[in-house]
Amino acid sequence: MSQESSNVNLSVYSYIDDAYTIPELPGSSLVGGVIKIRQKPVLSDDGQTILKKAGVFYETVPPSRDEESWFKDTNVLECIFLHYREEAAHFPTRNSRTVDCRSLNGKYPERFVYSSDCASCPMNPKNMTERGSDSKVPCKFYTSLLVLIKKPGEKDIERAFVPYTIQVTRSGFRNIASFINGTVRGHIMKNLKLAPYAFKTKITITKPKDQEYYVPVFPPAQYYTEQKELLVQGKGMPEDLFSFVKSKRAELLDRFIVDSGPAVKVEGALPSPSHNVSALPQRMIVDASFEDVKEMVDEFSSEINTDLFEEL
Repeated sequence: MSQESSNVNLSVYSYIDDAYTIPELPGSSLVGGVIKIRQKPVLSDDGQTILKKAGVFYETVPPSRDEESWFKDTNVLECIFLHYREEAAHFPTRNSRTVDCRSLNGKYPERFVYSSDCASCPMNPKNMTERGSDSKVPCKFYTSLLVLIKKPGEKDIERAFVPYTIQVTRSGFRNIASFINGTVRGHIMKNLKLAPYAFKTKITITKPKDQEYYVPVFPPAQYYTEQKELLVQGKGMPEDLFSFVKSKRAELLDRFIVDSGPAVKVEGALPSPSHNVSALPQRMIVDASFEDVKEMVDEFSSEINTDLFEEL
């Protein structure tokens, strides 16, 4: 069905008035829960039984939280994509569960621990000649996607869509870059001229033959073209849900994006080194091609359903 033959006003789903952009994003704090890809199985004490499978999305629950997470391990994650940012974290030892330094924009730490900026930090992998000892563990760099995930069985919109950040390590940067540049910016915003959060996004997991790690796989452009056709037919995301998502996104971005600059050294902190290196993830975000990963996700392009928008 063509847009001209429909009574649906697609301008409702436009990103133009919302000033949607994908800049270099700083940030201030984690938003909602944190989801990661489990790279190795969790084994029993004797190493014989697999307690938790690898190659799935799972929620990282902090030790301080008593209640069990409603989010269950899955290798297919349906969500509404809102935004992204780059992060870095340093763990004092390989076995540490808490970080001693964190950057929520991949450029400047929240406070001075090892350096005033990430590029010159001695814990930046690019600045390290010796790695792996407990005395010098390199920082880990992430890209975090801000998404809404629907809580099963919940019918009230306010409680049904829960904010999460999906943290992806360096092995998945190329796929994320392709999704952001090729699908979000190049197709949804430029070609379809709609807001990316007017659609659902289905993220799967694969382990390429030539790689050691599992990586996220994002849908190709056709996946969103088909969803636009559903919008034209009066299906897909209802207008009241889109209005809620747009409002919720604006609220979350106030916490997700905050201007920041070099951390100020205080008395007793470690000295700042003078290495001269370029910023880390942004080059990948700019240069990767969407075509590089399109073939991996073509099989999911027609699996459109409305489960995410039903029962509300």
